[in-house]
Amino acid sequence: MTSFGFPRSNRLNSSADFDRVFKGTDFKVSNRFLLLLARANQADHSRLGLIVGKKKISLAVDRNRVKRRLRESFRMRQNDLLQLDIVALIRNNPGTQEDSQLSIQIGDLFDRLIDISCVDPLTDNR
Repeated sequence: MTSFGFPRSNRLNSSADFDRVFKGTDFKVSNRFLLLLARANQADHSRLGLIVGKKKISLAVDRNRVKRRLRESFRMRQNDLLQLDIVALIRNNPGTQEDSQLSIQIGDLFDRLIDISCVDPLTDNR
């Protein structure tokens, strides 16, 4: 049975973990309000780190809503995200979007990340 939890082992916990992703980004996907940076890791599962600053989203209730949607999308796709450390960074306030619209946009980014991370870098002709 597949677990869809978000235990501590599935999170980027230290600043060193975040720095490794920032300094050695292998994959990058974005839209107008969110940037996902990813790097291959040595663990047997993916991990997620969130950066949702007060300067970008001033109200705590809105920051928490975005973080909930990010964690939910990650949990639903964590089996497809093979051995990646992912940092989700908010670029702009998504505003008053409905939760369903926000989830769709975040889900699309994770799907794009899955698509590009599954491409073999040796056969990629970019």
